[in-house]
Amino acid sequence: MIGTGAREPRAIASLHDAATGRRFVLHATGLAVIGRRAPIDVPLGDDPFVSRRHAQLVAEGDDWFLVDLASANGSFVNQRRVTGSRRLEAGDLIQVGNTSLRFEAPGSRS
Repeated sequence: MIGTGAREPRAIASLHDAATGRRFVLHATGLAVIGRRAPIDVPLGDDPFVSRRHAQLVAEGDDWFLVDLASANGSFVNQRRVTGSRRLEAGDLIQVGNTSLRFEAPGSRS
């Protein structure tokens, strides 16, 4: 469960899109929204299978969670649909629409 504690997350992570070479840095603010295009944190372009605000990544302490934002086509981690939230591990593959993003976090447990 994702809490709402005031403790600032220490986790710094990134998402890597191997198909395009893009890397999205997830800052210590602990919140990043994935969606169709800017001004969100992780813009994936005009993919018709990506909602405007599709999913978000939330840090809690050193852990990161993927939360689907009631997207029409769902969010997947390692080919499993996310319902609610899912804690991410270094190397997890996040699928949003036609885009696959590798989650990279030096402090993640494996």
